[in-house]
Amino acid sequence: MTSKAVTENAEGTMTEAKGSSDPEVEVKTPASESKVSPKEEKVEEKPIYTQTQHDGLLQMATSEAGRLKIDAETERDTAKSDVTRLTSDLEGTTEDIKNLEAKLDDMASEDPKRFDVVKELKEAREIKSKLKVATGELATEVKAHEETVKIAGETMLEIAIWEVAAEYKGGDPVRLKALCVTLGVTDEAKLREVAGNLWEKGEAKTPAKKDEGEEKEKLSLDGGGTHGGGELTEQQMLDRRYPRTATK
Repeated sequence: MTSKAVTENAEGTMTEAKGSSDPEVEVKTPASESKVSPKEEKVEEKPIYTQTQHDGLLQMATSEAGRLKIDAETERDTAKSDVTRLTSDLEGTTEDIKNLEAKLDDMASEDPKRFDVVKELKEAREIKSKLKVATGELATEVKAHEETVKIAGETMLEIAIWEVAAEYKGGDPVRLKALCVTLGVTDEAKLREVAGNLWEKGEAKTPAKKDEGEEKEKLSLDGGGTHGGGELTEQQMLDRRYPRTATK
């Protein structure tokens, strides 16, 4: 549509100028955006492991943690026994040193046996020093084994929490774990008692059925010969074992 505008020129004369309105700019939507993409269909992801494999892995983890726990407990108890023995030796050596020091104080400086007491005292002090070092190392070893026992026990309890929670309707392993921590539950029997007070027991799991292919997979003794996959006759067994003498 043409529009008119009145302008003033340099001489002061009013003139009428023709003008045109600015053309409308057409906004183009990119092709990639102009199309409304359909709603994305939810693709059901297949589980990485089957239920049987999952249960097997849990069993393996529990067994491994249990084995580590037993081994660590055995080594810890052995180290504890050694610590007790060395501590007793250390106490005895300390007592010997006191007696030798007292004996040395009572001896005259010119006593010919004084040298033997001094030598014996020196050896006792060296033994005491070694016993203290060995006892300290064993005490550190005991603490390390106790930490392993603790971690293995916590791992076994963690696995049990998830397994037990799955047995109940609406079972929440996170909530169950929090309650176990609050109540100081450390064994599966108490764990099941807590879960039983929270939720209703679910239906027992039925063992997974084997695939049809796995059920039907059988070895054919005669390779589908004249007996249709049945048992071999005595003659056929002899023919297979001694092909050169086989009857034709």
